[in-house]
Amino acid sequence: MNAVANIRPDSLHTAFLLILPRIEQHAQIVHRATKCPDQRQDQIAETVALAYQWFVRLAHRGKDASQFVSALATYAARAERSGRRLCGQKRAKDVLSPRAQRQ
Repeated sequence: MNAVANIRPDSLHTAFLLILPRIEQHAQIVHRATKCPDQRQDQIAETVALAYQWFVRLAHRGKDASQFVSALATYAARAERSGRRLCGQKRAKDVLSPRAQRQ
C-alpha cells in the first residue's frame, strides 16, 4: 500500500497548525526590516505557504517535519526572500522587482 494513501489531509492540517506559531514568529523576525506593513504580511504569508507545501511533501515521504520546525521555517523564509513563491517565482530581470533591485 502506498504511504500517501495512509495520510489524511485533516491530520496533516492539524499537525501543521501546532507548529504554525513558530513558523510565523520566525517569518516575522526575518522580515522585520520591511517597512511597508502590507508587504511584510504578504512575505509572512508566502513563507507560511511554502512551509506548508514542504510540510506536506515531507509527510508524503514519510518524514515528520515537526521534529525540525526551525530548519523548515528558516529554509522557507530564505526561499521567500530570494523570490520563490508558492506559485512560481518573481522575475529576476524585472526593473520593479525587489529581487532585481537587490541584485
